[in-house]
Amino acid sequence: NEYSAYAYSIKNNDWAWNTLIEGATTATNGEITTTYGIILRPSATDSTVYIVDVGTMTDENARHLADALKAVLPQTANGKVENATAEDVTITLSVPGYYAVYGTAKPKSDASQEVVAAVALTTTNPTAVVVPKVEVPTLEKRIIAETVLDNKNETASIRPGSEVTFELISTVPDLRGYSNYTFKISDTMSSGLSFIGPDTTNSITDLSVAITRGSSRITLQKEQYDIVHTVGTNSFDLIIPYETLKEFTQDAPIHVTYPAIVNSSSLNTNYEKNSATLTYSKDPYSSFTTTNTTPSENVYIFNVDVDVEKVDSKNTSTKLAGAEFKLYRKTSLPADNEEEWYKWDQATGAVIYTTKENADTFTTDENGNLITKIQGLPVTQTGVAYGLVETKAPAGYNLLSEPVAFSLKGVYDDSNKRITIQYKPADGQWTNVSLDATINVTQPATAHQPTQTIQVKNGTSSMLPSTGGAGLYIVAGVAIVALLGFGGTAMLKRKVNGED
Repeated sequence: NEYSAYAYSIKNNDWAWNTLIEGATTATNGEITTTYGIILRPSATDSTVYIVDVGTMTDENARHLADALKAVLPQTANGKVENATAEDVTITLSVPGYYAVYGTAKPKSDASQEVVAAVALTTTNPTAVVVPKVEVPTLEKRIIAETVLDNKNETASIRPGSEVTFELISTVPDLRGYSNYTFKISDTMSSGLSFIGPDTTNSITDLSVAITRGSSRITLQKEQYDIVHTVGTNSFDLIIPYETLKEFTQDAPIHVTYPAIVNSSSLNTNYEKNSATLTYSKDPYSSFTTTNTTPSENVYIFNVDVDVEKVDSKNTSTKLAGAEFKLYRKTSLPADNEEEWYKWDQATGAVIYTTKENADTFTTDENGNLITKIQGLPVTQTGVAYGLVETKAPAGYNLLSEPVAFSLKGVYDDSNKRITIQYKPADGQWTNVSLDATINVTQPATAHQPTQTIQVKNGTSSMLPSTGGAGLYIVAGVAIVALLGFGGTAMLKRKVNGED
């Protein structure tokens, strides 16, 4: 171009000289090849001057040089400072040459996450656009489960005793200018979640870290990262050291997965939370321990309770004690096994599904409510079908001949971080559950579990149901005897009158 006649040089007594030639090799003709890939040729007229080979002053080489020079930049070095009020800033320079541009940048997404950037202006054109490579590492947390309620996998409904997998997603950061780097993921679960460890201890053992190389996801060996975790606690730090990160290209996806168990403590709060942050180096010219921390990434797990209000069909203010129920959920299994029956396993603190014979029985008290609520039911986006079967009616009342069928579902509004639990009877419409239907995950968890109380009516009609038992046959037998008696009387009467 029109500026190609310029030759850029550096003197061997310049402030930057020692940094530039550290570790360099010198050929027999005096030509110096620096560790930055930049070649310097001795001047034919001045032994203190070296000419820069412009062909070797590439963007990448210049950036490495700029990184090195920043550490030794004297206070007396010529420079200019401009503050950008938006995304662009103009710096006017009067002398042609190579310039290193240093600065800080604040991402739009979070201005507090300021990072330090540097880039060398490598063109000889006095008017040039310099784009510092500024990237802030990010962290995403997800739930891997069939019962997630949203496209971001932030919420899921899972019963106690079930395993859930959590995934953390980040990328390999920009390591230019760094000789060490802090990359630490800190993860904390609430008390209703437990790590899966040997001998049922709350220790993390099945964590997996994988980084993508090309089209393959490479699972790291355990010696390539560090886990800081105290057995029995619900948190850990995952540290991926600089030596591991530099083996992969910038922006390569990092995936971290580990399993956990939803434990019985999840029955005591309206939701469980799993939170994670990423702490990362922000300044290549300071200690690598000068860091930023990303905002917390949170995911949420919950389940639902069901209660019964047993009442007289003619007077719903009359509450009925002594009714007994079992609960089933519908499945996609064949018709002869399409129902799974609820049971609380006290030994393991888990909701399990079993046969009707082995299922739990729930009894109503004098208020018509269940003495022990049915707890820990999962829901989905579209709804889970359940049924209450009355196995014993209150004294003096008829046994229900059909199950009380209903469905439960969850709706997550990401815009205001609310989970709404809804209920639908077999022949009705979706409505919010009767108690604590909305979970606000921006607020601390409470002891108020979402609960649907289902009103179940019983009657005392003299017409017994088809499942009424031996009493039906006794009444029928009396009717037959009476009919035979009447018929027998008619026959005798006809014989007396000689009509036979």
